[in-house]
Amino acid sequence: MLPDADPAYRPAMMRPVLSLRFFLLFLALSAATAADMDPVSSPLPTVKPTVKNGTPAAKSTGATKPDANAKSAGATKSAPAEQGNQTDPTMQDLVILDNQQRITGSVVEGAEPGLVVINTGSGTMRFREDRVKEVYLGLGSRLAKLRGDDLNELVLQARWCHANHHDAEALQLLAKAVALPGVDLDSRGLYAQLVDQSGNPAAAVPLYRAYRKAGGSDAAILARLDQLEEAARRYVADNPGATPPIDDTPLPAGTLPKVPLKPAPMAQVGLEAKGWESEKLQYSNPVEMKLAPVDDSGGPNVLHLTFTGPSDATKRTDKAAIRKSVQYAIGEQSVLSFSIANHGEQPFKLAIALKTGDFEYFESAVQTVPLNKGFTELRFDLRSPTFKSKATNWQNSATVTNLDDVKELQVLVYNGTASGELLIKGMTFVKTNEL
Repeated sequence: MLPDADPAYRPAMMRPVLSLRFFLLFLALSAATAADMDPVSSPLPTVKPTVKNGTPAAKSTGATKPDANAKSAGATKSAPAEQGNQTDPTMQDLVILDNQQRITGSVVEGAEPGLVVINTGSGTMRFREDRVKEVYLGLGSRLAKLRGDDLNELVLQARWCHANHHDAEALQLLAKAVALPGVDLDSRGLYAQLVDQSGNPAAAVPLYRAYRKAGGSDAAILARLDQLEEAARRYVADNPGATPPIDDTPLPAGTLPKVPLKPAPMAQVGLEAKGWESEKLQYSNPVEMKLAPVDDSGGPNVLHLTFTGPSDATKRTDKAAIRKSVQYAIGEQSVLSFSIANHGEQPFKLAIALKTGDFEYFESAVQTVPLNKGFTELRFDLRSPTFKSKATNWQNSATVTNLDDVKELQVLVYNGTASGELLIKGMTFVKTNEL
């Protein structure tokens, strides 16, 4: 059904004589694509539409399984952006409808009960909440909702900003985070890098030193500190009487080299943070999930998976599965990477799976998660011909099709009858040449 024929679609001040104009406007808006939004390089956490009674009218990401028999619109291809009129898609809010249509603008939360209202810049659109599949917030809306004392959210949004090249905002958020108790060492290291990158290496040196003293081991950070300290030593050698640099002594401003820093990949907080749910028991062993720090020492949340063998002895389910409904267009960043820790009592085999296009299922070859309470990185190249599917009679020789229209991600733990606990963090997409 076209939106003009839907009684729930009611642009503000619509008159009958304008219906053709709004229909054309709607077609123009539908050209917004997954490629333009680049959701893979910067997936945005889903926000549930606010309703009067506090119950979401549209379930959160992954809560509603799309109809596998329905023909999906998929991710449409857009025309090239006009020269001089390209905007950063992460600045805007995004509304995705149940027919996969995408509307960008500024969501007005709570404006009208039962409706999701978005200001597109050229008018206001209203949709019934049951027609809205997902709402993603852009930079402005994210910052407006933040509390200055919420450590986990400050770190999460700072890393999102950094991954999307909003380093000024990332620096402001991390400045608040590092002032709170329990901030993790990785975030302190990133804060030092951003201070350095902002053009103030003298102020970054004590931050780098504190990171090193606390046990930080990032090679790039330590190499940068060595470079700055060598520059300070040369300054002292060239300026007799200057104060030798020691850990608590600020270094002279203007004497240290400024080195542009490449944005670091997101760490600790990523796609694992929101939207996952357990697969139905007819397809999976029992599995429970929670977001919590690794231990009582605090730090950002990681995804904890706790699983057991089959709930019914008559079932032959050999794996525990979780899933996340998404709308991704995979581009250059086609390798799914995450760190995983095994807090169980034995190694486990793990695979990922995708549903693309008309919900066609592809499952990767398994990788082993060693028995190790420390984190191990796993990577899955979504373009490699090592997936199994119905088309290959479930042999691991398939290449995933419709990567520009990924509908679902799954994590599969082949635990058989065993129980265990796995921790996942830093789930993101990277380029093949970053391996």
